Amino acid sequence: MLMNWKRPLSLTLSAALSLSLAAPALAADEAGPWYAGAQAYVTEKGLMAGTDAGFAPDAAVTRAMVFQTLYNMEGKPAPQNSAVLTGGGWAVDAASAYFTDTTGTWYSNAANWAVDAGLAQVPGEKLFYGDREVTRQETVTILYRYAQLKNLDTSVGEDTNILSYHDAAALQEWSIPAFQWACGAGLVSGKYQGLLAPEEGALRAELATLLMKFDALCPAYTEQAVVYPSGERTVHAVVTLPAGEGPFPAVVINHGHGGSKDENVGFIGIARALARAGFASIRMDFPGCGESDASFRENTMTNMIADSNAGLAYLLANYQIDADRLGILGYSMGGRIASEIVGAKDNPYQAAVLLSAADVSVGEMAANLFGSVETYNTLKATAQKDGYAAFTTIYGQTQELSKAWFADMEGGKPLESLAKFTGPVLVLHGDKDTMITDEMNKAILKAYPAAQEIIVPDADHGYGFYSDQPDVTAAVEGSICRFFGRSLSDSLAVSAKVTEIEKYGHAVLDETIADFNAKGFELGDIVTVTAGDYSADMPYLDGYYVDSGEPMLRAYPGKEYLAVCINYGKFNVAANAAAGSPVTVTLKEKGGAAALQATYSLKYTNDRADYASDEIFANFRAVKAGDIAEGKLYRSASPISNEIGRAAAADKLIESAGVKTVLNLADTDEEIAEFIAAEDFASPYYKSLVDAKSVVALGMPVNYASDEFAAGIVKGLTFLSQHEGPYLVHCTEGKDRAGFTSALLEALMGASLDEIVADYMASYSNYYGITAADSKYGLIAQGNVMEMLRTVAGLDKGADLSKTDLAKAAETYLTAHGMKAEDVAALKANLKG
Repeated sequence: MLMNWKRPLSLTLSAALSLSLAAPALAADEAGPWYAGAQAYVTEKGLMAGTDAGFAPDAAVTRAMVFQTLYNMEGKPAPQNSAVLTGGGWAVDAASAYFTDTTGTWYSNAANWAVDAGLAQVPGEKLFYGDREVTRQETVTILYRYAQLKNLDTSVGEDTNILSYHDAAALQEWSIPAFQWACGAGLVSGKYQGLLAPEEGALRAELATLLMKFDALCPAYTEQAVVYPSGERTVHAVVTLPAGEGPFPAVVINHGHGGSKDENVGFIGIARALARAGFASIRMDFPGCGESDASFRENTMTNMIADSNAGLAYLLANYQIDADRLGILGYSMGGRIASEIVGAKDNPYQAAVLLSAADVSVGEMAANLFGSVETYNTLKATAQKDGYAAFTTIYGQTQELSKAWFADMEGGKPLESLAKFTGPVLVLHGDKDTMITDEMNKAILKAYPAAQEIIVPDADHGYGFYSDQPDVTAAVEGSICRFFGRSLSDSLAVSAKVTEIEKYGHAVLDETIADFNAKGFELGDIVTVTAGDYSADMPYLDGYYVDSGEPMLRAYPGKEYLAVCINYGKFNVAANAAAGSPVTVTLKEKGGAAALQATYSLKYTNDRADYASDEIFANFRAVKAGDIAEGKLYRSASPISNEIGRAAAADKLIESAGVKTVLNLADTDEEIAEFIAAEDFASPYYKSLVDAKSVVALGMPVNYASDEFAAGIVKGLTFLSQHEGPYLVHCTEGKDRAGFTSALLEALMGASLDEIVADYMASYSNYYGITAADSKYGLIAQGNVMEMLRTVAGLDKGADLSKTDLAKAAETYLTAHGMKAEDVAALKANLKG
C-alpha cells in the first residue's frame, strides 16, 4: 500500500499420521473408511500386506513394519551381507546377519537392508527389536532418513519454524530436523489442537496414508557416477540432474589443484543446489585426483582442459541437455581451466563463474602456492632435470609436478583468454582468502570489466568445503545458482500450483522462496503472474509495499513459500484461484521495482528482548488525540491471538489499563474460542472480557476501502457506543486495521491531521524503530494513514487533506454506511468521558 510500484522512487501428518483422529465422518456405504484410498494404494503397490486380522487399520505400527514397508518401496533389493536366493526371494543366513533376532522372520531382509542403507544401526547387543511399537517421532525420523537416501529435497526444513506447535518442546533433539522437514514439506501439520504428539504411537491406517503421500514426492535431483574417455585416460565423474524432464541447462564444474570432483563436500552441495534450481551438472576428477587412475604427473593444464571438454561432450551425448544454455564453473586452479576454455575459438559456454580463480601468472602465485618463489624455481629445475618434482602442499598432499605442468602454467595466458569471452562472468571470492588474494581477483576484473564481483564474508580459500561454515556455504551456493539462473535463462519462468488460500485471499504457492531465488529471481524484480485468464505484472517484494488494490508476489519474512497477493484485496477472487490452480511466474523486468523494495523493506522480530518495554513490544498505547479523554481509548497488538507472540504481554497491559470493552478487528468468535482452547493460551483477562460478552469479534478483511470493511466498522463502533469504556481497539499487529479505526475515531473527536499521523506512525516506531527523522517516515504516512483518511473523506488518491474537515468527514462516513446518528453521538460522549 505504500507506493504504486509502477512509479518507484528514482502430507499433512494430520493428513497422514492423524487422520484417524481428525478425519471427516463418512458413511460406510458412501465412501468407505477415511483410509480406504490409502489402503488400496499400499496394497496395490505391494507396500503393505495384511495381518491375521486383515488390514487392521487400528493396529499399532512396529519397527519391523516401518522398515519392511520402506524395503518394499525400494523394490526389495538383495541385502549386501552374503545374501542367497531361496525360493524365488533373497535371504540372509544367520552367520552373516547384522542382528541375532531377525533370522527366519518375515522382516529379516528389510532389517539387513536398513543397515546397508544407513537407515538403522546395529547396537552392541545386535538386537533389532522388530516387534517394538514405534512412536510418531521415530516414524517421522526414519522417513526423513529415507527421504535423504532418495535424494528428496529435505532443505525445506531448514527455515521451518515448528515452535507454533504447543508440544514442540517435547521433541527429542534427534527428531527436530525430521519434524522440521516433515512440516515444511507438508507431511505434518499437527495431530489435534496444534499438537505434534511425538511420543504417541502410529496406527497402520496412518502409516498407509503417510506412505501414499510420501510416494507422491519427487526427488529434487538424481546423481550418477559415470566414467568417460579422454584420450587414453578414463575419467571418473558425477552427473547430477534435476527432477523432471529435460532438456536442462547445464554447468561443467572444475575442481582446484589437487582437489577432487567433490572438493570434500563443497562441490556436492553446489551440484545439488544447481539441480534444485533446474541445472544439470557434471564434475570430474582430474589426473591424479580423487578416483582418477592416472598419475599426478599427467595433471597438466592441457590434460585438465581436455578432460573438462570431454566431460561436456559426454554430458551432451548421454543426457537431455540444452546446448544453448551452458555454463562453466572453476574453483581455484579450476578457474584457470575455465578461463582458458571460454577464450577458445567456438567455445560452447554462455556464462562462467570464477571462484577464487588462479588466473594470474604462476610467478605471482608462487609464494602462496609453494611458500616462496625460490621453492618454485627449485621444483621447476628438478622437474626439467628428472621429468617431475615431488612437492608436499600446505594441506599435506604429496604431488609429483611434471615438466609439462610447469610449461603449461608459464605458457598459459588465462586473463588474455578470458578477455576474449563475450558472456556474463561472476568473480566470486572470499574476504579472508590468502591464497587467491583480493588483488589477484581485481586483476581478473581488470581483464574482464563487465564481470560481476561478489565478495563472500568470512570466507577463506576453503569456502566451507572443508569446514562447517553454513553461512559461507549458503552464500556461495546461492550466488552461483542466482548467477546461472539469470545468465542461462532466456525466459526465466516457474510453474507452480496454489496450495492454500489464506484468510485474506492471498494464494500460497508450492514454490519455496529459497528455490525461487535460487533460480535467479531477486526481490525488486517485476514478474508476470498468470493464473487461468488472469495475468498481471507485479513486483516481487518481502512486504506489502504496493498501493491498495495493487498485486504483488510476496516473499514474507518467516514464511517458507511464495504467495500471490493483492494488497487490501483478494487475489483468489480476482484470479478465480483455488487450491490446485496452476500459476506461472515469469520474469518481466530485472530489478524493475528494486527502488521500491530498498525503500520500504521493513522487518521486525517477535523476541521480547529486542524491545525496550512491554508497551513497545505489544504496540500498546493510549489514544489521546482530539477530545478523547485520557484513559478512555487504547490500541495494541492482539492480546488473544499469539500469531506474533505478543498476546500475553498485551493481555497484562490491557488489564492494567482497566479495559472493559474490546473491538477485535481481526478474529471471529470461532477463532477466539480456538485461541482460548490452545495449550499455550495465556490471556486470562481477555477471556474474562469474552465471558462477560464485552468483546465484539469482527473478523474483518484488510481492504479498508471495501463496503465489507465499512460495515464491520459500523458494527464495531455501534457496539462501543452501547458499552462502557475504557475501550481497546486491536487487530493482529495493531497496525493497519487498528490504525484505520483509531484514525477514524481520532478524526471524529476533532484531532488534527498531525495528531492522527503521529499516532499511526507510532506503530512503525514500535515495530521498526522508524522516527520522524527517517526518510521513510513521510513516505509511509503518505501512502498509508493519509490514504485511509482520504477514503474516509471520499477524496481521490493523493488529494490534499489540509482543508478537509476531518471530524465532519468521519461522522459522514459512519452515517453513510449505516450507523445511526444517536449511536454516533453516544460514541462521542463515551470517548469524551
